[in-house]
Amino acid sequence: MKNRPNRSSAVFRNWHLSSSVRSRPYAYGFSSADFSQAEPELWFPVVLSPALSHESSESLSKPELLRAHLYHLVYFMDYTTALEMTHVNQAINCMVSGDLERYFDEGERRTALKLYADEGYHALFSREIADQVASHFGLLRMKSARLERLDQVVRESPLEFRCLTRFCIAFVSETLITHELYKLSRESLVTPVAHMLSDHLHDEGRHAIFFSDCFARLWSQIAIREKDYIVQVIIQVLAVFGRPDIIFLHLVFKSRPDIGVKVADGLEANWVKRMPEISEMTLRAIQATDLLDDEIYFSKFNAAGLVF
Repeated sequence: MKNRPNRSSAVFRNWHLSSSVRSRPYAYGFSSADFSQAEPELWFPVVLSPALSHESSESLSKPELLRAHLYHLVYFMDYTTALEMTHVNQAINCMVSGDLERYFDEGERRTALKLYADEGYHALFSREIADQVASHFGLLRMKSARLERLDQVVRESPLEFRCLTRFCIAFVSETLITHELYKLSRESLVTPVAHMLSDHLHDEGRHAIFFSDCFARLWSQIAIREKDYIVQVIIQVLAVFGRPDIIFLHLVFKSRPDIGVKVADGLEANWVKRMPEISEMTLRAIQATDLLDDEIYFSKFNAAGLVF
């Protein structure tokens, strides 16, 4: 492991005072004035959706575009709730009392429990926002293809490596989402949505640091066989996070299937090219270890279009 101070203890030192579940007022309820907002970009930021920023989406009428943004918000919130509970917090279970417990000291395991509390709160306010918006606008709900694929990665993992798999999913998700949320610092959004994204980012910066440090600590201790597996799974999980959800896109553009096909085809054709930018913070954490110093591992990341 390259020399690197453990930053997690510092950024979590004042967690009891600074985490959103402890320090931020609950501010995720929608008023009638909120629901009357008709500007699409007030509901979900274009920078978080390649579909909404696709040139073909410019052909949508304003009501159609509004509905597309609303669908993205509900989809993102439902996805967040499920991801936090079924993947991130399951990884924390592995670190605190499961197969990975031996790799982390008592302080790190205690910090992991702080993340567990954060993620439970994120799941709660994400579900409550999704319920309010979906109910008011009559939107359909669906499980994201990303979650289906992540579930499949876990199901297909060998039992002996199940916790390593869960850790890799959490490591990738917590570093990727922080990169996405940083784009939102100056976005103008409906007030409850703005509060949600701000509060989520407030916590996720710490989470990305924690999982980056834990990845370095884990990598320095595991055997070659486990390292080989982790490299394989991280590349697989990054691909899951990069691929578009075609079924969801067809739902979003149900009233304009011609546009939906163009958007879906465009995203499907170009997602690999976007991976280095999407994965920037994850790759930065990996580069803090000696993983990419290994020629075989480097070649695998290179073949996946992640490093050059």
